[in-house]
Amino acid sequence: MPLHRTQAVLLGGLALILCGAQECEMSPTYAVTEADLVQTMTQRDANGNWRYGQIRFADWCDTYEEFYPVPGLGRDCHTQGVTVIGSQVVTSCQDDSGNVARLHVYERASFCRPPPTAILSLRTGALDHPVAGTGVDHYEYGDDGTEAAHTYYYPVVTTDVADKNRSAMVDIVDTAQSSVVCSFAHTGRSGDRTLGAASLVVAEGVTYLATCGWDCDDFYIYQLDLSSPSCGAQLRGSFDLKNRSSLRVDAGAGDENWGLYNGIALFVSGGDVFMIGTHHRFMDTWRIQGFGGASNGVFFRKLAKLKWDATWSGDGQPYFKQSLGIEQVTTTRLAIWLSPHDYNQYGGCGGGTCTRIYRCERELVRN
Repeated sequence: MPLHRTQAVLLGGLALILCGAQECEMSPTYAVTEADLVQTMTQRDANGNWRYGQIRFADWCDTYEEFYPVPGLGRDCHTQGVTVIGSQVVTSCQDDSGNVARLHVYERASFCRPPPTAILSLRTGALDHPVAGTGVDHYEYGDDGTEAAHTYYYPVVTTDVADKNRSAMVDIVDTAQSSVVCSFAHTGRSGDRTLGAASLVVAEGVTYLATCGWDCDDFYIYQLDLSSPSCGAQLRGSFDLKNRSSLRVDAGAGDENWGLYNGIALFVSGGDVFMIGTHHRFMDTWRIQGFGGASNGVFFRKLAKLKWDATWSGDGQPYFKQSLGIEQVTTTRLAIWLSPHDYNQYGGCGGGTCTRIYRCERELVRN
């Protein structure tokens, strides 16, 4: 069944879905401007000048939480992604025991109590580098137009990092069933077909997947129809961001670098598509102009930059290294989730394996 365009009407901060079909997707819609993001998603001194590494990330957040120990399965697992959907937190990791791509699904009400509520093993063998990304709401309606089901879909990409010429796979996962809704192969450009960070987003009623190649040198935009077993995937744009021709950098953005992003999260506000990207010690905010259109009309404008030099003593890894998830709190407030540490036998794990996860809540509009 083809998906029809979806409209969202904001009523008291809640999105009312008006869907012309029996199924549709919807991204959280924000009510913030580009100027809001320039002001709030960066580090500035009292005079409004960008300052490099002058504040702690925890101080930049309005609310900051650390979750530890978050239990694993008793085996080491290399963390690659985190996503937050409804009442659940999902981490993805590479289990070297049999090269299995695993998803750990936690109920937030019992986040730090073992074991995870569900474990989904996506693939075994060569495709063993899973990254879970930001998802979207999925709605189903009965013949009379009443809502029959509401769940969440999120993307997981798996890659053979030992052979970058192989195709990567994209799976869209349903949180309610912990099952794969649809899948397709990403072929990418010749010589390097790997994928890393990924995010779903719904823009103007159309569902898209944005995803990065290795070190995010390449950026891909797919248009999707999630009612199709192959996700109806159509490549809408392919960008080689090493050559910088598609980049636009604002003067106050800190620098002109496109980062080696391990995590990306896209969201919509005022009809515009924005992206938060994290890598190592940095978190950058971009506006993607012309998103979903012809490649020669798409430009990436850097708006803001934040740096946090700290590392966790448990493994020495910086907080922005591996993954990023975002959660809408209100139409002007979001929470950033970070999961940079592997599942391992750290102190405090009770003899098993565990990891550490961070949540930072931030108001995006400052008076």
